[in-house]
Amino acid sequence: MSVDSKKQSNPFSTGGGGVNFETRVQASFAIALLTQSCVPCLPQTMRPKELKFQNKYDGSNTDDFVLVASDKLGSKCKLYAQIKHEITISDSIGSDENSSIFSDVIKSAWEDFQNDSFDKKNDAIALITGPLPKLDIANTLPLLEWARYSSSASEFIKKSNTKGFTSVAKLNKLGALRKQLDYANGNQAITDEQFWEFLRVFYLVSFDLILFYLVLFPP
Repeated sequence: MSVDSKKQSNPFSTGGGGVNFETRVQASFAIALLTQSCVPCLPQTMRPKELKFQNKYDGSNTDDFVLVASDKLGSKCKLYAQIKHEITISDSIGSDENSSIFSDVIKSAWEDFQNDSFDKKNDAIALITGPLPKLDIANTLPLLEWARYSSSASEFIKKSNTKGFTSVAKLNKLGALRKQLDYANGNQAITDEQFWEFLRVFYLVSFDLILFYLVLFPP
């Protein structure tokens, strides 16, 4: 008898692994708040001042937690975080469970990014996952870094499309991200400027709890 694969449960999920992972990640950021340590995705001068969990009630779509930080000069920024132990970075929209999850994450992130309360120069959005596949490490993470270190949308687009500097695999990931954002934008194509601005503030974080604790409590 055949079984619909979408209805099958992941052993990690049915065993509570996803919830445990989320709880541990949230606990790690709570420790950062208590110890006044720097946190991933925000400038090292920033220190956490407030941490809210499951923040959809307060208008956030990326709601596993929202961390508010400030520096000694009083400048503030926020980190919006979504936590998924496993996820597939692809252009698929709703064709399978993992792709649908990524599509939902990008849609929520885009809605927060478009909100008037989001500071596009200082705030950040993070998708925090477990260990990333090698293909995403090699092809997705560099794209996000290129966006952050480009001075304009035109420089980023040129850099990410220059033969010899990029690759077919990176271009495929770039296309996947753009397709997901177009979908999140109500199936309306976003501009190059919007694409670059979003990627500049979007972080894909492969979370290693051991490494995080070493950062907080160096030997």
